Amino acid sequence: MMPLIWSSMKYGGVLFVNQTPYRYFPYERHSTGLWFINYLPDRLCLFLASNFSQINPEVNKSQDWAVHLRSGLRGGAEAETLRNLGLAEAGCPTVIQPRERGPGRLLPLPYES
Repeated sequence: MMPLIWSSMKYGGVLFVNQTPYRYFPYERHSTGLWFINYLPDRLCLFLASNFSQINPEVNKSQDWAVHLRSGLRGGAEAETLRNLGLAEAGCPTVIQPRERGPGRLLPLPYES
């Protein structure tokens, strides 16, 4: 979906992505609430998510792997997000940072890094 959004944007537009799941963080908090699940093979990950998930029971009871991926399981990192956007036809994505520090900024301090 992200390449489609990117290709639909006008030149100079900004796509703000916030709180994407990080694939290699030990605790998967976006979709299952399980520890170390993202380090496991897909089939075992699907079994555990479907049977032991602590979050989103209506989604995680599904036996469809695509449903789990769309709900945030496996996630991605900043480089992967940029790579996915880079596959789009229009432009080359970059990460932008706030120009100023202080209380008048739109983004809180943790988003700078």
